[in-house]
Amino acid sequence: RMKKNLETAAQVQQAMLPEHMPRVKGVEFAWKFRPCDELAGDILNVFRINRKSVGLYLLDVSGHGTAAALLAVSISRMLSPKALASSLVRKEDVEAADYKVVPPAHVAEQLNAHFPWDPEVGQFFTLIYGVLDTEALTFNYVSAGHPGPAVFPCEGEPYIPRSSGMPVGLANEPYDEHHIQLAPGDRMHLYSDGVTEAMNRKRELFGVPRLLESLGDNGDQPLAACHDRLMADLEAFRGATRFNDDISMLSVEVTRR
Repeated sequence: RMKKNLETAAQVQQAMLPEHMPRVKGVEFAWKFRPCDELAGDILNVFRINRKSVGLYLLDVSGHGTAAALLAVSISRMLSPKALASSLVRKEDVEAADYKVVPPAHVAEQLNAHFPWDPEVGQFFTLIYGVLDTEALTFNYVSAGHPGPAVFPCEGEPYIPRSSGMPVGLANEPYDEHHIQLAPGDRMHLYSDGVTEAMNRKRELFGVPRLLESLGDNGDQPLAACHDRLMADLEAFRGATRFNDDISMLSVEVTRR
């Protein structure tokens, strides 16, 4: 009975993941999600906020199992643009017959207020949340204790911008908002630390250099195939060692020329 309940809960969690990518001319999206157990503390989404803005987030709740999964689903509901009464990401603009974007830093601050640190529960979560302007090709984002995005410019070397901010639930200061200007041919990858902290038998970490190498070597592949190649590299690296954390990826490519 417990196994069946876990399977049902896993199906509910899977239903919270993106079913259809936003259709944006000249921009492609893809994601990868692999829990290390039946239930994951990771969750991600990509969704349209208004006519020209797309929201993207990836979050990672501390711990594993049912408690982490419940919190991840609760946060996901609050970040969903469909739940207008409780969504944190947009506000209705009656005059424009559209929605106003809530700045990512403000979204993180509201989450920090909603989920304060409770020593009895001991849960917190890291988050990267940003808004892609599909016309200006800008990505404004906040990082709350989460790795910054891996950016692969069409021209130039890949980089991961330094990101500041404490995990949600632990922050005492306002969050800073960061800005990335994308261009045709650029790719950007959001990822959980389950990727870079995957271990092999020698207890070596997969690490950022291997992540950038794998993504760079497969940069000519479609985004989904690039994710599959990265998973194959992670599988080869870990050998017989099991993954000790959830693995999540959410990627963007500017395809228009």
